[in-house]
Amino acid sequence: MKFKSLILAAAAILALAACKKESVPMGLTVDGLEKTTFNVPVAGGSQVFELSSSEAWTASSTKSWVSVSPASGAAGKASLTITVTKNAEKERSASVKITAGMFKATISVKQASDIPAGDGSQANPFSASEAHAWVMDNLENDKATPTSQKFYVKGKIHKIKENNSFAQTADHKATFYISDDGNSSEDDFQAYQVYYLGQRVWRTGDDDIKVGDEVVIYGQLKRHNTTAETLGSYDYLYSLNGETAGKAPKPDVSAAEAKTIKEFIELASADTYYKISGLVSKFQLEGNPTQCILSDATGEVQMYGVDDMSTFANVKNDGTLTIAAKYKKYENKTTGDVTHEAVDCIFISFEEGESVEAKGSGTLEDPYNPAGAIAYIKSLGDKIPSENEVYVKGKIANIKNEFDKEHGTAVFDISEDGSLKTTFLCYSVKFLENKEWTYGNTQIKKDDEVIVKSKVTEYKGAYETLSDKDSGYKGYVYSLNGKTSETPGPYAIVDKTEFKVADTETSVKIKVTSNSAWTVTTTNENPAVKANPASGNADAEVTLSFPANEDPDKEAVYTFTLACEAAAVSETITITQDKYVSPAEKPIVLTFPDDNKDNNKKGQYKCEWEAKIGSYAWKIVNFNNNSWNSNWAFIKTGWKTEALTSTIANTTAFESEIKSLTVSYDSFDAAVATSTTLYVASDKDFKNNLQTIEGKVTGKGDYTYTIPTPVANGFYKLEIVCAKASANGGIVISKLSYNK
Repeated sequence: MKFKSLILAAAAILALAACKKESVPMGLTVDGLEKTTFNVPVAGGSQVFELSSSEAWTASSTKSWVSVSPASGAAGKASLTITVTKNAEKERSASVKITAGMFKATISVKQASDIPAGDGSQANPFSASEAHAWVMDNLENDKATPTSQKFYVKGKIHKIKENNSFAQTADHKATFYISDDGNSSEDDFQAYQVYYLGQRVWRTGDDDIKVGDEVVIYGQLKRHNTTAETLGSYDYLYSLNGETAGKAPKPDVSAAEAKTIKEFIELASADTYYKISGLVSKFQLEGNPTQCILSDATGEVQMYGVDDMSTFANVKNDGTLTIAAKYKKYENKTTGDVTHEAVDCIFISFEEGESVEAKGSGTLEDPYNPAGAIAYIKSLGDKIPSENEVYVKGKIANIKNEFDKEHGTAVFDISEDGSLKTTFLCYSVKFLENKEWTYGNTQIKKDDEVIVKSKVTEYKGAYETLSDKDSGYKGYVYSLNGKTSETPGPYAIVDKTEFKVADTETSVKIKVTSNSAWTVTTTNENPAVKANPASGNADAEVTLSFPANEDPDKEAVYTFTLACEAAAVSETITITQDKYVSPAEKPIVLTFPDDNKDNNKKGQYKCEWEAKIGSYAWKIVNFNNNSWNSNWAFIKTGWKTEALTSTIANTTAFESEIKSLTVSYDSFDAAVATSTTLYVASDKDFKNNLQTIEGKVTGKGDYTYTIPTPVANGFYKLEIVCAKASANGGIVISKLSYNK
C-alpha cells in the first residue's frame, strides 16, 4: 500500500509540472512575416519573427549573407532574428529553412540593389540566379532558346562535374556549376559542355578552370527539370577571371604538307597536321561540334570539330575551304560503316563559291535543277517535308553508296554539271520504275545524268530526297542517261572474297548469288583443295575445302575463281591460312561472341556474367555486351551514371605458362579509364602468389601486358578502373590473347 501511495504522489508532481509548461498547438508557425517574403533594403538590416513549434527545431540560411539567431531551440515559443548584410551586388534572394521534426517552414529573403538587374547582354550579363529564374519563367521542360537567342551568364564556380574540366575531357569541353557567390545554391546555373575561351578548344598551356573562378558563359539556355543550363552545343566560356583569351598559341601549321583528300585518308595520321582543300557542303557552324563535308576530285572527308570556331564564322556551302587537320577513323560498331574524319581542324582560308541559278518548276517537263530543288525546300518553311513528289535533274557528282542487293537503293549527290557545287542529295533512292535495284542492273557512275522523282526535305542541313522509315516511302531514279526501264543482265557474285583462317581450319563457306550458270575452280592441284558444289545456275552455298597448314615458316594461300560465262565476268576468292603453331605454343584466345553467348545477354553496364571458349571459362564483371542481338564482336565499359571497376578473369586454370596478355582495345578513352592492371595468381580468388602488372594504355590498339614470372596452372585478371564518364562505352575490347 505504501508503494502505491508513492506512485500517486509522483504522478501528481508530474501533472503540476505539465500545467506550468507553455502549451502550443501541434505543428510549426512563424508570425511577423507579411505574405511569404522578407523584403530587405540595400543597406541590410534585421527582423524578429515569432516562432511557435510543438517540436524541437533548427533554422539555417541558404546564403552566407543571411544569418539566423538562434539556430535551434526547444518546443514552445521563441524569437528568431534574421540579419542581412549590406548588398553591393545585384538584387539577390535567399531562404531561411526551419525544421521541427516532420514540420517545415521557409522564410524567403529578397534584398534590393542599386545595381540594375541583368538582361543577359554582354554589357549586363545575367547573374547565375537571374539566369535560373529566367529559364524557369520562360522555358518549358527540356526546351531551349533558339540559336538566334543567346545570353551571357556571370557567376563563380562552386562545383566542377567529376572528370569534366577542359583538360580532362576528350573534346576539351567542360561541365561545371556557377552561383552568385561561389557557394552551392538552389538557384545556381549549370555550364553544360561549354567550349573554351575564344570559342575554341582548350590547349595544353591554357589555364584550366577551378572552384572559385569568376566566369562569364555565352550561349543558348535550356531547362532540364529544375536545372537551368547551357544547351551544350555552340556555347562557350566568354571570360575566366576577367580574361577573354587563353594563353596557349594556336598550333603552328605553316609547314604542314598539302595533300589530296585521298592521300590524307591513306596517311591516316592521328598526330600530324596535313593541309587539305575542298568544296564545302552540309556546313554546320552552330553545332556540337562544328562540321561539314569537304570534297575534292579524289574523295571526301567529314570535318568534325575545329580548334577555333570563331575563325570559321564566314564559311558557307559551295565555297572552297583550306584547313590543316589530323585524321580520325570512326567505325560504327553496329553497322560496320566507316567515316573518315578531319579533326582538330585549323582554319587557313576560304573562298566563297559562285552561286548557281535556281531553275525549273519540279515537273517532268520542267524538272528542278539541284539549286531549284533547294530553293523549293526552303520555301516550304515549317511544311517540310513536301507532300507532293517533284522531279529533280542533274549529273552524279559523288557516289556515297552505289546500288546493292541488301538495301536495293543508292545514295549519291547530284549537281547541275557533275561538280561538287550546289549539290542535292539523292538519299536511299530506288532504281528505275520505282523498283529495288537487282544485280545485273547498270551500276551508276560519276557524271551519269539522272532525273529523280521524290518528295523532298531538309535534314540536319542537308537538302535531300525523303526516305521515311515509318511509312516505307522512298524516292526513285526516274531516268538514268535517258533510260526509264531496264531488264537485269546475267550475273554471278559471291558475298565474300577474302578469308583469314587459323592453321587448323580446313574449310570456309561462300554464298553465290546468280541468275545464270556459274562455276567455281582452283588452280591448286592438291585434290583436298576443292569446291562443293563446283557449279550451278542459281543461288547456292558453296564449301571451299583445303588441307591444314603444317608449315611453321610460312602462311598457305589458296585461290578460287567464281566465273559467270554469260556475263564474261569473274571474281577471285583468296584464303590465307596461318603458319603452323604447335598446340603447346598456341595462345588461349577469348573473342566475342563466346560459346556461352545465349546465356550472357547483358544490356546493362553494372553486371556479372560468364564467357566460355572451349573448355575454358571467364568471369566478366561490369562489361556490357548489349549488341548481343546483332553480330556483336566486342564488349564495352565506361558508364555515365557512376564510376565502375570492370574485370575479366579466367575461372578455369590455364595449364601452360602464360608469358603475356595482349588485349585488343577497339576504343580506349584515356579520360575514362584511370588505370588498367593485370593480376596473376595461383588461385581464382587472387589471394596467393600475386603478381601485379600496371598498364600504360593511352589509346586504341593492341596492348601487351608482359608477365615477369610466368606460372603454370595460373589465373589472370584484367582490371580497368573507370571514372564516371560523359558518355557510355568509352572502353571497347574485342579480343584477349593469353600468349604461351
